[in-house]
Amino acid sequence: MITEDLEFQISQYTDGTLPAAERAALEARLVDDAEAREMLAEYRRLGERLSHDLPPLPEVKWDRLADQLSRAIGRGD
Repeated sequence: MITEDLEFQISQYTDGTLPAAERAALEARLVDDAEAREMLAEYRRLGERLSHDLPPLPEVKWDRLADQLSRAIGRGD
């Protein structure tokens, strides 16, 4: 059975943010859990599709954005 926690771990695993200890535990589970392997495959397909279907994000000038937000907050906008 897939739980929300397992799904979150699989999501993190596919994007490379799952901590090493949890990654090893998930990889061990994937050996015996066909349902978890299928979910991993779905996340990988989704990631592959998104990486090809979306245009690149525009560059953000974070310092300028932060300044604008700070000024707007200071004015009470």
